[in-house]
Amino acid sequence: MKSANLTEFLSENNLFLCFFRVSVGVLEQNFICRGCGVSVSEKYAKTFRRCAYFGAFFCTGCHKNEKSIIPANIVERWSFRQ
Repeated sequence: MKSANLTEFLSENNLFLCFFRVSVGVLEQNFICRGCGVSVSEKYAKTFRRCAYFGAFFCTGCHKNEKSIIPANIVERWSFRQ
């Protein structure tokens, strides 16, 4: 099904897809890992890794730099890129 047809089908049947990702900075997370909650000083914040899936920053213990397909990208853009 093409995305235009999917969009028409959803709008005709009053259905809505809601996919969004909000990116925040380490400062906005108060230098706290989103996964385990560890707090670091500002000088070590550069070691945090940004997760494209959650849009948040994680410590190196929680984020292993593994790549995966993001479901929202498949639905919104038909992109299977990792």
